[in-house]
Amino acid sequence: MVYLTHDVDSIASYRHLRGFVGGCVRSLAGRGGASMRDVLASVRDIHADPIYTFDFFRAEDARVPSAEKVYFFKAGRGRGHDYPQYGLGGRDFSTLLRELRSDSGTTIGLHASYEAGSRPLLIPKEKERLEKAVGAAVCCNRYHFLRTLHPSDFRWLAGSGMTDDFTIAYPDVAGFRLGTCRAVRWIDPETRQPTRLTLHPLTAMDCTLSDSRYMGLSQREAYGYVTGLISRTEEHGGEVTLLWHNSTVTSSSGSSFYHRQFYSDIINFLIERCQTREY
Repeated sequence: MVYLTHDVDSIASYRHLRGFVGGCVRSLAGRGGASMRDVLASVRDIHADPIYTFDFFRAEDARVPSAEKVYFFKAGRGRGHDYPQYGLGGRDFSTLLRELRSDSGTTIGLHASYEAGSRPLLIPKEKERLEKAVGAAVCCNRYHFLRTLHPSDFRWLAGSGMTDDFTIAYPDVAGFRLGTCRAVRWIDPETRQPTRLTLHPLTAMDCTLSDSRYMGLSQREAYGYVTGLISRTEEHGGEVTLLWHNSTVTSSSGSSFYHRQFYSDIINFLIERCQTREY
C-alpha cells in the first residue's frame, strides 16, 4: 500500500491580511523573493498564489492510481505554532475542497493542532469543526509538527472516532520510528488492549530530507535515501507513506528547495515498482 499525503499548513501566501502586507513590504524592500506582481496576482486568483500548488500534486498523485491520497487540514484556533489558520468557511478552502473532491480516492483528514498536542481535549472539537466544514466524517489524523507527547493523545484520538493516525515519525530523520514499516494497531498501555486506532509509520517527509537542521541532503542524496526506504518497505511487505507540503514544491523555489522535481522523480520510481510488484 502506498499513501501519498499532504499537510495543508497554509492554503495561500498572500490572500490573508498579514500575508498580503508582508508580501508588499518584502517586495518594496527587494527581499524575501516576493514581487508585487505575485502578490497582486494571488489576490486576483488563488491559483496564481505561489504555494497553491495542489494542481501539481493532483496531477502527480494521479499517476499512481493504486495509491491512497490524503490531505490533512487544520481546524484549530491558529495561535502560536498553529498560525495561520485559514477559514474553513471561506472561499479559498471551499475552492480547494471542491477541486480535491473532483478526484476519486482522495481522503480528507484532520491536521490536529500543535496546541492539541499538549491539550488533547481539543481533538474532538477540531474534528467536529472540520467535519462540519467538509460535510462528512473525518477518520484520519496527523498532528501538526508531528507532535505527540503522551499515550493519552492516542486515547483521545480513538475516543473521538479516529481510526487512522499518520503522525509517527521523527522530523529530524526519515525512517521507521516504530521499528517497522507496517501499520500497527495502537495498544492502550493502561488496559493493554488493542484499539480501533491504526498507526501508520511515516516513511519520509520533504523537509526532513532537505532542511539543514535535519538531514540536509542534496537532491541526489535524498533520492537514493528515499528509494532505498521504499525498496526495503516493499521487501518486507509494508506501507509506503510519503509527506510533501504544498509550500515546498513552488516553481519559484531556490536550489535548496528541490522538492518539485524530486517529488516527480519519486512518483516515477513508485510507478516502476508498481509495474513490477503490486503494493
